[in-house]
Amino acid sequence: MCRLTDFREHKNGRGIICLMLLLIISGEGLMAEALSFPAFAWSRSLPVEWMSPETRTLGGTETRSLVPFKGKLYAAIGYWSDSQLKNPELPGAQVLVLDSANSEWKVDLELPERVKWNPLNIRIVKNWAMRFHFAGCRKYLAVSMLSTVKFIRDLEGNSIPPVSILIAGVWLNGDGATEVFYKTDKSEKWINAVLDDGTQYHPVRSFVLYEDKITHTQRILAGFGWKEHPGIYPGKYDSRKDRIVWDEKPELLESKAYVKQPKDDLRVTSFVECNGKLYASVYDRLYERQDGLKPNWKIVFEHHLNSDSGRGTGFRGLTAIPGPGGKGEQILLTIEDDPLVILSVNPLANFEWREDLNVSKYLAGIWKTTVKYGVAAYNNMLVYPYPSKGPPSLLIGFEIATPELAPARRFKYWNADAHFLVRHADGSYELKEISDPVLAVKPKLVSTRTLVLSPFQDDPPGTLYAGGTDSNYFPVHNTAWIYKGVPR
Repeated sequence: MCRLTDFREHKNGRGIICLMLLLIISGEGLMAEALSFPAFAWSRSLPVEWMSPETRTLGGTETRSLVPFKGKLYAAIGYWSDSQLKNPELPGAQVLVLDSANSEWKVDLELPERVKWNPLNIRIVKNWAMRFHFAGCRKYLAVSMLSTVKFIRDLEGNSIPPVSILIAGVWLNGDGATEVFYKTDKSEKWINAVLDDGTQYHPVRSFVLYEDKITHTQRILAGFGWKEHPGIYPGKYDSRKDRIVWDEKPELLESKAYVKQPKDDLRVTSFVECNGKLYASVYDRLYERQDGLKPNWKIVFEHHLNSDSGRGTGFRGLTAIPGPGGKGEQILLTIEDDPLVILSVNPLANFEWREDLNVSKYLAGIWKTTVKYGVAAYNNMLVYPYPSKGPPSLLIGFEIATPELAPARRFKYWNADAHFLVRHADGSYELKEISDPVLAVKPKLVSTRTLVLSPFQDDPPGTLYAGGTDSNYFPVHNTAWIYKGVPR
């Protein structure tokens, strides 16, 4: 082994080599830490010019979800708060597809139907002025969520060859039923499924495939909700008809009044299986599924929200991670709130919780400015297994309010840049920004709503696709974005 004195004693090549070896060996831990997560070269993937007044085939105000399916990449596009909502040329909510690493995005599903004027329609829009406002707008405001599931059992519980399904939840303008669209790996045709009779509209925001531990039946569960009455619709796969057969009624959630602000949302935002149990998040609660012939959901954890903003959703991004001391699993979740925080909850210790990270405080320390309300892990946290040495990291997209840094007018107090957090296996965090330096004008990306690993073999291992923007009730146009990140 070389010693530092070797360099002093031998002023030649051998001494230099020894010093280099010494530095490598002595700094091994530091280098391993520095190389634990790569830097990325980001470039725009979706060719939408930020805030361009033009209306074309590709556009949108938000990219809400990115999902691989059958070797391709699909994107959920929404038009919430579009300033041209009644423009007859404006596309409806869309699902886009990217066939390969070198191809262009194209439309795979578009929902152009319009809302018709109906002065007697009071089921959802009870105000006459609002009924008039929605008339002429696109019926489907956004594809609210994309997900994939793989059935290995049919509706009777029999084993079948695996069948993959791409499924989309939708958000409607004004009145309507609870709907989903899906297609199986056996067909390119999208199927529209109406889950209720339309008396109470609920957009679907989460999906999970789950096998009941008692009956061993396999179901896809669709989590829905809006301002009130969240719920979960179950469906089974009919292999003979290549269709999902949905139950007529949602599974029962334990009834207990919520304490919330008037505009806060009661949505089933996320599912996770942890220690063999299935959990769902609604506002400030975790529900645990009680398996059996009459499945129901029991409240097992509550955590008061601090915010009085009247626009919060609460818990998001449920993810199972190793428990303390390697015993079982615990649940990591984010809380949309002021401050934005990440909690870990341990079901094996009577749902004991601790603050994993106060994101607002963490960012305030980095940026040296006031950091307030935020949203993180809109749909999920991404498990990132690169580099392959050691346990994987979690990637968590977010948006955050930085009143002192936010641009004037249009985005008020929201930070204009796109970021995500890296949670390393040791529980430490790292901040990353998404930006394309080639663009002459830096777009205001605002929010990272979705992150996904590239499904393409032509992309380098570890390549990411990211998408987002959050309109936050401001009138915008052509603000949806998708960027590609290649690890350096």
